[in-house]
Amino acid sequence: MATARTIRATIKGDRTGTWAGEIWQTGFSIAGADDWGGDFGPVVDATLGNITVNPDGSTGAWSKGTYTLGAKGPTHFTQAEQAATAVAAWNLIDALKGLMPSDMRATEIALAAIQDNGKVINGASVFTIASPLVGTASATTQMPPEVAVVASLRTGGRGPRNRGRMFLPLNSATNSSGLVAAGSLTTTVNAVKALAEALLVANPGAGMCVVHQAGLTYSSITRVQAGNHWDAQRRRQNALPETRTEAAITF
Repeated sequence: MATARTIRATIKGDRTGTWAGEIWQTGFSIAGADDWGGDFGPVVDATLGNITVNPDGSTGAWSKGTYTLGAKGPTHFTQAEQAATAVAAWNLIDALKGLMPSDMRATEIALAAIQDNGKVINGASVFTIASPLVGTASATTQMPPEVAVVASLRTGGRGPRNRGRMFLPLNSATNSSGLVAAGSLTTTVNAVKALAEALLVANPGAGMCVVHQAGLTYSSITRVQAGNHWDAQRRRQNALPETRTEAAITF
């Protein structure tokens, strides 16, 4: 038996075609009051609650594929709650796939129960997507892999520590004169808003939040924004072949 303070969800995927070997991921955190008691509301710098979880290893099926549980709890972070969280994450990507290029896909969702020292209890639970979610937008006009649309996660608190970010691999969102088009931003904001609201149902007493691991506190997400400037993130490109064009200098 162990005590978790927060849950970290990670959505993972890969690429085919030109960018075969490239991987991507995005994620979010879930937390609540002690034993996730009471209603989850708009709080700032609240103390992370404790939930009891046990190392596991069971396998089974969920609505989108198969799973292997790293850990689960008797009252919270149960198999059912984890499956519902995975479905909410799947729905996020399903809502956004129209902004993803056709050579990009989502393959799994990992849910990690994290202790107060930042360590994961018995490894993350992995929910594999049997039929990977594939982007439906054009791959020929997409932005480079390091480019992303960012959803800004706002809380009731001030300053950078009370803001979160989700880098979303929406490389085929509509580009309008060098900016992300308004329609793509609306789709993004609505999808992340739906995710946050679904997590309230999937995890009674807890919700999507910004976690301050050092102080063991959290601030609940109250608003979602997306700006029209393209963002960039570090990508794992060292293993990818690159075609170079060269010109020799004439002396």
